[in-house]
Amino acid sequence: MTIDAVQIGRNSSSSNAVTTTGGTSTGGANSTFVLMVSHDPGAAVTSVSDNKGNSYSMVREGGYGTPSLQRVTVYECVGGVGGAGHTCTVNFDATAYPAAHFIEVTGAAASSPRDISVYSAPYNNPNPSAVVNTGALAQAAEVVLAIIATGAAGSPSYSEVSAYSFTKLSEETDGDNYWTSAVFKKVTASTSSMATQWTDGAAEAQYSIAFVSYKEGAGGGPPPTSMPPPRSQAQRIAPLLGF
Repeated sequence: MTIDAVQIGRNSSSSNAVTTTGGTSTGGANSTFVLMVSHDPGAAVTSVSDNKGNSYSMVREGGYGTPSLQRVTVYECVGGVGGAGHTCTVNFDATAYPAAHFIEVTGAAASSPRDISVYSAPYNNPNPSAVVNTGALAQAAEVVLAIIATGAAGSPSYSEVSAYSFTKLSEETDGDNYWTSAVFKKVTASTSSMATQWTDGAAEAQYSIAFVSYKEGAGGGPPPTSMPPPRSQAQRIAPLLGF
């Protein structure tokens, strides 16, 4: 099976809770649901749930500086139930102005699929981009997810500007009303660490960045071709005699 990641839904809110828009998910043993959210530093996540009855656990959280600016938090559910109209709800202990991204990883290992979990809060003034190393991966075939957030007002637009060709899955760009962020993916073919570089296009110098990666599950090729039984000597020479 080939590992991949897709967006199920996304949403933002100006309150202490947000529910992502409904989308269709696969679920099952080789699926992992990942909730990645940027939010106000004065609010903490109190619960994550979905409308399929799955349970979620926190993977990583962090914010820029002390006192921190924007924060990012990551939750996951391994081997959960999927289906149509799948939504995820995040609750906070205060008004959070969150931007939530609901992602499904498919083709993942059925047991202990997560590999790396990295958080970084680089300050890059006056260079308006952030360089973060992912660290080496446990195996070549993985999918790396990244959430990138800044405190930029206006309409930031996030991008990866190094040579690794991350694909943007989801983005919130309304910096006047929410704590903006974007989620990217990269399906790897090497265990090497990646020195990724990111920008929000708004000359913001304070970043909150989290990476998580998931290992591809073992896959089987096509069944072996069966060999015909050996022919007798008479069967082998019959065509030569015209029979």
